[in-house]
Amino acid sequence: MASLLTTIRTTWELSRMIRARVAAQRLKTEVPRVYRAMQHAYREGHLIEREFDYLLEGLILAERNNDGTYAPKCLSK
Repeated sequence: MASLLTTIRTTWELSRMIRARVAAQRLKTEVPRVYRAMQHAYREGHLIEREFDYLLEGLILAERNNDGTYAPKCLSK
């Protein structure tokens, strides 16, 4: 019984780590695209400055909570 529980727990932890790694990779690839879309919407007048700032802050926080290494490069363009 203990062996079965250990196997289930190990499988669960491994799947959790894989999901986190996939989410981090997706965030790295999506951040530049989302930022460019936000800039385009702001330039076209679909977002006001307050909305843009709010969304940008959320994007930066999401990236910082991930690993914090990509946001400055993305946002310096």
